[in-house]
Amino acid sequence: MPIYHRCPRCGARLPAGETCGRCKRVYPAKPGDIYTHFYQSRDWHKARALCMSRLHGLDWYEYLTAGRLVPGETVHHIVPLRDDWSLRLDPFNLICLTNQNHQLVHIELAAGGERREAVIKRLREALRFGLNGGEGE
Repeated sequence: MPIYHRCPRCGARLPAGETCGRCKRVYPAKPGDIYTHFYQSRDWHKARALCMSRLHGLDWYEYLTAGRLVPGETVHHIVPLRDDWSLRLDPFNLICLTNQNHQLVHIELAAGGERREAVIKRLREALRFGLNGGEGE
C-alpha cells in the first residue's frame, strides 16, 4: 500500500515525495542564472583547474603589489564576464587571486575610469609574470 501525504496549501492527496502540481511555486528566471550555470559547468571547472596549474596556484598579483608569494584561492576573470562573455574560458583572461585581493580588485573595477583600467593592466602584468615563472616584470 503506497504512502501518501497532503499538500499543505490545498489539501490534495499526493504520493510521498511528490509536490502538488497546482500549488508548486514558479520562480522567474533570475538575471544571474546564466552566470550561475556557467560557474557550475564542466568547462569552467576545467578552465579553473588549468589556470591554477599554469600559475602554480599562486597569487602573482600579491607578489607584484606586496612582494609576497601566497596561494591563490579564487580564479578571477581579468576582463569581467559582463563586459566580454567570449573571454569566459580564455586562459589569458584568468588569474589566481586570494579572496582578499579578489574583493579589492572588484572594488577597483566598480570604481570605473582610470582605476578600472589600471587594475586590469596590473592583473595582465601579474598574469604574464606568473606565466614566465616569476621572471621579468
